[in-house]
Order: sequence, then structure tokens, then C-alpha cells
Amino acid sequence: MSVDLDAIRERAPVSVARAARRRLTADRSQEGIGAPNTLDPKQSVHGAGRNPGDVWNLPTTPFPGAHFAVMTPALADRCIAAGCKPGGVVLDPFSGSGTTGMVATRRGLRYVGIDLSADYLDLSLRTRLGQPGLLDGLPS
Repeated sequence: MSVDLDAIRERAPVSVARAARRRLTADRSQEGIGAPNTLDPKQSVHGAGRNPGDVWNLPTTPFPGAHFAVMTPALADRCIAAGCKPGGVVLDPFSGSGTTGMVATRRGLRYVGIDLSADYLDLSLRTRLGQPGLLDGLPS
């Protein structure tokens, strides 16, 4: 599996040209630690935005159902954007309330959700996956 980093890049806080101008002087603050800092303006900021990093600040979203640990759709969306190619299939082995399925279908992707709890399956079909047309053509 490969990660599509461009799909989840964040807008850079400064323009590429402005960042390049700032990088023309050496940063001596980390001198002697690890690899040398680059002074190449082409490597200072990616044109599509910056790397999202290791910590993502995402909004929480209320869910009226009874599931105790509902994932925010913003997290599912970012993970799907980074890991699923257009026209692909998203597999969620811990489907729960169906957040991943809801986001996958909004992105026009196919979705397979698995959960041990029949109650959670019913909950997801009533709420997050209860979109008109989503289950058309499936045996009842």
C-alpha cells in the first residue's frame, strides 16, 4: 500500500516564494545535529502544501446513537484520502457506527464494513449508512 501524501497536504502558512527567500540564509540553530539544513529553495515548501505531520487537530462531531467511541468523519476522510485510490474499495474491520462507510460513499468509493455486534450493524444502517440509494440492489 502506498500513501498519497498530496491528497492530505495542508495549506502552507506562507507562499512558496516567501518561504524560499527565508531559507537563503543558513539556520545555525541546529548545527552539528543530524543532517545539514537545506538551502535549496525548491525543497523548502512543497507547492501543494506542507506535510500534515504526526499530530492532526480535527473537530469532533456529535453522534446521537448509542455507540461509545464514534470516529469523527474528518479523521476517516483524511485516512481514506491518503490510502485509497479513486474507484477503490475501503475495508473497515471494526465498522461500529459506520463513519468510515459514510465517508467512503461520499467520496464515491465502495465500502465493506465488518463488526461483531449486530446492534452496531443495525445502528450504522439506520444512521450513517441510511443514505437513499446506498443499499439499492442488495438482497434484504
